[in-house]
Parts: sequence; C-alpha cells; structure tokens
Amino acid sequence: MFNSLRVLRAFSAFSAVKSWHLFAVPAIAGLLFAGISAAAQENKNMNASQKVLNIGLLGDSLTDGAAWPVLIRQAMKEAGKPVPRFLNASVGGATTGENIRYFDEVLLPAKPDMIITFCSGCNDAGRNVSSEQFSKDMETLAKKISEAKIPLLVLRDRIAGPRHMEGEEKALEPYWQATEMLSHMYGFSIARPRDYMKKAWESKTFMWEADQSHFNLEGNRCVARCVLDSLGCKDVPLPEVFKPEPLPGLVTDWKFKAAVKDAQPLDEKTIKDLKPDDTWKKIVLPDLLDPKEGWWWTQVGQEGYWLKLDKDLGEAPFYIGMATVKSDKARKVFVNTGGSLRTVWINGKLIFKETGACPKGFHYGRERLPVELPEGESTVVVETGNKSILTLPEDWWW
Repeated sequence: MFNSLRVLRAFSAFSAVKSWHLFAVPAIAGLLFAGISAAAQENKNMNASQKVLNIGLLGDSLTDGAAWPVLIRQAMKEAGKPVPRFLNASVGGATTGENIRYFDEVLLPAKPDMIITFCSGCNDAGRNVSSEQFSKDMETLAKKISEAKIPLLVLRDRIAGPRHMEGEEKALEPYWQATEMLSHMYGFSIARPRDYMKKAWESKTFMWEADQSHFNLEGNRCVARCVLDSLGCKDVPLPEVFKPEPLPGLVTDWKFKAAVKDAQPLDEKTIKDLKPDDTWKKIVLPDLLDPKEGWWWTQVGQEGYWLKLDKDLGEAPFYIGMATVKSDKARKVFVNTGGSLRTVWINGKLIFKETGACPKGFHYGRERLPVELPEGESTVVVETGNKSILTLPEDWWW
C-alpha cells in the first residue's frame, strides 16, 4: 500500500488516494460528472454537471477503434447523465514514445478537459523498448500533460488470454512498476483493468479475440467498467445490449464503382469528368455485415463504416464513391476520416490524401480537417479501400 500520492495540480483541492487496487481520484469524477472541481475552478470555472466533458484518448489497438469508449457513452446516456465526448488519438501498434507525438500533434491543440491513456507497455516490450526507455518516454508524456494542466488517467495494465497470460505478466511487471513510480512524481491517476479482467476470468468469462491479445466485447466491458468506476460512476450500469449509433455527420447515401486494375488515382482533370452511370452501385449507410463476421465489425458497421465494397462490387485495387451533401446555408464542417480512406475531394478540390508517412490509426476521426461547405449542394468524392468511413460533422468532438 502507498500512503500518499502527490496530486496533479488540477486536482489540488482533493486528498491523495491510498488504494493500491485503484487510484480512483474523486477529483476526476467531480470534473466529469458532478459539481465544480478544483481543475474547473483553476482552469475554466466549469460546472461539469451542466457541460459535457471532452476527453482525449491515447494508446494503441486496445483503444484505436475500441468498444470501451462507446460503451461508456452508451452507459452514461442510458443513465441520464452528461455523455462525455472523445477525441481518439490512439494508433494500433503505437509505443509510449510514439504517443508523445500524437499528444503534441492532436490532443494538445485540442485542449481536452482530461486525457485517458491505455499504457500497458505491451507494444513497448514487443518492439524491444526496454522498461528503462519506457519509463523515460512515460515521464516525458506525463510531464507534458502535467505542464498543460490536463488531468490524466492511465489504464496501467491488462491480462492477455491464457495462451500468453503468465509470460506477459512477468514481462510487463517492470513497465507497470515504472508507471506506478511516475504516478507519484507527476500525480496522475492510475486505474487497473487487470483487476477487473482477473475477476471476470475467475468467473469463466473469455475476454479476447482469437489472438488472445485484443479484447472481445467482454474484455471491452471490463475496461469500460474500470474507467467508469475510476471516474466515480460506480452507480452507472453497463448496457445489457451494446447499441453503437451512427456517428455524427455521417453521409449516408453514396454511389460506388470499383476501380479497374492499374487505374490511376483521380486528379484535378479526371475528377471533373467523373459522372456516375448505371454501372455504379447505390450504397446506403449503415450497411452491415453478417453478424457472423464478428461483433466488432457490427460495431463499426453501425457507426457508418463501408465494410462490404468488395462483396458488393468485387475485389478491386480501390473503390470510388460519390455523394451529394446539402446545406441550407454556408457552414463549416470537419472532414473526419478513418479506416483505409485514400482521398477526399469536395467540389473538385482535394481535401485529404493518405500518404502513409505517419500512421494515425483505423479509428474514426484520425484526421479532422476543417472545410467550408457553400449553401446548396456539394459533391463529395472518395477513393478508398474496402473498410473506411467519412463523416462531415460541424463539431470537432464526438
């Protein structure tokens, strides 16, 4: 047991937490879902009971496109409480050192009310980053977040499936201990999904996909429960039925065609000549896969990803889609990309092109690019792989 925890500056009005089991800081709960916290008084004088909180997410494939943030939103909505909004900056395969860049480039400019990072050290160890280097990278990240006066909750650990369980825990223990030590130096809060997963495993609940590393829906439920409890929401039940909703700003009606072999990407000339004909197929979103394909594909399908272009149009090097978006007046929107989207054109102008220079994840909103839509109709064209999403919400957060 630790007898003290130096509290993050934003939480200065609250006492230290003394539980090794879970560093569940009441200040975060106050910041998110009740009253006026010390952070709100110091930074924004915000009454969190009257304002939805914006939460930045950092991590790897356990957060990139994961279900646990969606479960949290659904749980809060069904409980009649303010529903937090997320900006996901997680990237599958990312190490802690790489998350420093994603914090600098994505989350810091967005000024979230708090940050949650799933930082188990798994990718660091898997990519031969020593626990010493992990500690240095984690300290750099924690220091940057602390200096920005952003409350931080670290999801410290997890358990892998039985095939990897014992070996992974032994390998990751030095990384977890490094995080514990840094929590005292920088006052961030720690939650331990591992404890929730161990309890579920003892009750014979299987929580992993076939690789026994990534979580199935039950594993995501454990993480969601851990986060809700750590934020003071033990009274909020998890949904009995998982019901992902279409994402805000989803463009639903499309026409698609498959690109021919060796087709060249669109350019400013060919985009002007692009006109759908009877060979183009109408696609209306959400367009769901067979549930037998897996629960996660059902999730992202309900959110609005294209998932069946290969089935509807056949295998192709890429697909070209066109949609019309109507606006009653000129308005600013954000081009939110995800999945294997290659380009986005609006009214003949190239808005987005995937370069592959810096992986940014599969999740929705990996790029959030501001554009102005004129009054009337706008033509949106995409070049994409088989599994992608494009939305045009008016709000940066979701």
